[in-house]
Amino acid sequence: MAEGVKAVFAMGGKTLLSYTIARSMRFCRLVLAASSPYFRAMFTYNVVESTQAEIEIKGVNYQTVETVVDYLYTGQVEIDDDNAQDLLITCSMLQVRTRW
Repeated sequence: MAEGVKAVFAMGGKTLLSYTIARSMRFCRLVLAASSPYFRAMFTYNVVESTQAEIEIKGVNYQTVETVVDYLYTGQVEIDDDNAQDLLITCSMLQVRTRW
């Protein structure tokens, strides 16, 4: 994650704002941008999402995104038969490197 933080700041880094995904999930975009090339591109390049207060991530369900964001903050995730496939797909889409 340290390399991701350096990359975000090197790109001009207006990154300490909270944003909302889906229903009311709030997060710091610095954490997400430092952890994921997908979010880094979304928040540091001149795209619509970089200035929006809310973003919508299509193609994944809220619970799975919430689990992935929790993982990015804590480094911990609980995987079971019910969420394994959705987590794999979502982490792949969001370019989140995992240690499981």
